Amino acid sequence: MPGPGAEDGSGDADAGGDKSADAPARKATGGGRGRGRSAQTGSDEWARQRKDNHKEVERRRRGTINDGITELGRIVPNGAGTENAAKAAILSRAVQYIHHLKENEARNIEKWTLEKLLMDQAMGDLQVQLDEIRRMWEEERAGRQRAEQELEAVRAEMGAGGEGEGGESKKA
Repeated sequence: MPGPGAEDGSGDADAGGDKSADAPARKATGGGRGRGRSAQTGSDEWARQRKDNHKEVERRRRGTINDGITELGRIVPNGAGTENAAKAAILSRAVQYIHHLKENEARNIEKWTLEKLLMDQAMGDLQVQLDEIRRMWEEERAGRQRAEQELEAVRAEMGAGGEGEGGESKKA
């Protein structure tokens, strides 16, 4: 395995330091993969770069997890002092809150189902009443039509029989 300066042939121990000065520039452009000069595979410099990259990836992962836990602490109720609350306490409260929400949802579904059944039953009862009222109205209408026809027949009979005695004067 070549030593720290063997890559560029200078043999200077600071050559590795120059590469680390290049590292922030590579990170600023989106990482070191496929850009610029990289250390030879298997060298000490390569192992150090790989370790540094792993540390950075792990640091970002932890930051993302911590941001998520902090956000949970803000969202979940009963979070007095969430800024300083332990991660485990925040996660525990979040789990309890999710269970609470699921229980409420189940109760609401049961309540709404019962209300729908009662509403359907009430609608059925109202429909029966409406049908009965329509039937009665039709009977009354038919009875009225029969009564009007009978009245017209009676008037016609009276008009035919009483025309000589002033039936014409009623029409005028």
